[in-house]
Amino acid sequence: MPVAEIPPHRVLHNFLGAEIARDLLDAVSSRGSAMKPSNVLAPTGEQYNPEHRDSLSSRDLAEFGEALKVRIAKMIPALRRDLGMSDFLLDHVELELAAHGHGGHFHDHVDTVHEKGAGRIMTAVYYFFAEPRRFSGGELRLYGWWRGDAEGAHPPPHLYITPQHDSLLIFPSWAYHEVMPVNCPSGDFADSRFSINCWVWRKLPEQM
Repeated sequence: MPVAEIPPHRVLHNFLGAEIARDLLDAVSSRGSAMKPSNVLAPTGEQYNPEHRDSLSSRDLAEFGEALKVRIAKMIPALRRDLGMSDFLLDHVELELAAHGHGGHFHDHVDTVHEKGAGRIMTAVYYFFAEPRRFSGGELRLYGWWRGDAEGAHPPPHLYITPQHDSLLIFPSWAYHEVMPVNCPSGDFADSRFSINCWVWRKLPEQM
């Protein structure tokens, strides 16, 4: 009998604390016009494909970005152990602010990228949004596999993870995942499902 396996993952609640999370939300909620449609990676480079990914994004996180990078970097040894991952040498932490409004989604994909002697190895997603929440949907669907199903007779098992304000979800970057469609009746940018994608890059073995 095949056994369902789900990639290792952790959810940390109250990650930045109420005050910082509130300040971050206030800062982001007023800058919708500064965010651009999100791109996806393709063999020919980045491209806009709203059928695959529909959201707004920005790389500008001002002072919040550096604070988040430092905090995640300090936690990597503990997170690595929690996920059962081998030791690695940190190269850098990459951040991307994302806003999913009405109809926003991101079809199933992995986050692995390799360039310049480094590669993504760990993904962390920080969630924050207005409360009470003004959207529904937007769960992260984490895909697994069947141990003992070499023929692929069963559809991949999966787990839905509901975003929680001021929480951090962590999983290996090789894990297939998907952002389910968001329903935001007001259509207001401030009511979006906000998140910060945090990608941990390791130095590749030949560079160590």
